[in-house]
Amino acid sequence: MQDPYVSARNEIEEMLAQAQGKLQQLQLSPQDPTQRRELKHQLVSIDEALDDVRATVKVVSENLQRFGITQAEYQSRKAFVEDASARLAGLRDSLTQQKQTNKAHAENIKDSIAPARADPDVEVQGLLLEQEAAMVRQNRDLEQLGDAVNRIKTIGVTVNDELDQQDTLLTKMGTAVDTVTDRLKQANRKIDKVVEKMSLRKQYMMIACLAIILFILCMLTIG
Repeated sequence: MQDPYVSARNEIEEMLAQAQGKLQQLQLSPQDPTQRRELKHQLVSIDEALDDVRATVKVVSENLQRFGITQAEYQSRKAFVEDASARLAGLRDSLTQQKQTNKAHAENIKDSIAPARADPDVEVQGLLLEQEAAMVRQNRDLEQLGDAVNRIKTIGVTVNDELDQQDTLLTKMGTAVDTVTDRLKQANRKIDKVVEKMSLRKQYMMIACLAIILFILCMLTIG
């Protein structure tokens, strides 16, 4: 199974590249509100995905050995999060600057010319187009939300598998300890039996010696 971090990292890289492309398109058409809204939603999605990866990296940093992550790999993941966050901040700054530039340009145009009377049909058509674009963005946001939920689920399953493996190892260790304890008890019982047999043998030998001595004394007395 592929590391969830790798999938999340690749997705963030792709989303950053798409956002950069949309920013370039917006620079060519600065008065397009649809592209601006799509870019803002894209940046929000990137930020949410980065939060997921940032939280995962923090969890892993607390026990690298448990998750099988080396110090070098942890530093690489940490550096990616910092770099992606910086790129995201740069995109937001560029979008804000462009918005300010467009606002100033619109104010200059408003001051220089009289406002034209809007065509109702054109306005209705524009509203319909904006509504359709909003529905498309909403569907895309729902898909991205589903992907984020799946990533979190995958991370949870991975952590749960690690815990199950640790529990299995602890169970095996407990069984081994119980086996060694039983063997030690059996060995102690055998040692006790040997000591007991040796003690009885010594007693028998003492009785035999006393009997021999008593017999000799009797013989000497009779003689």
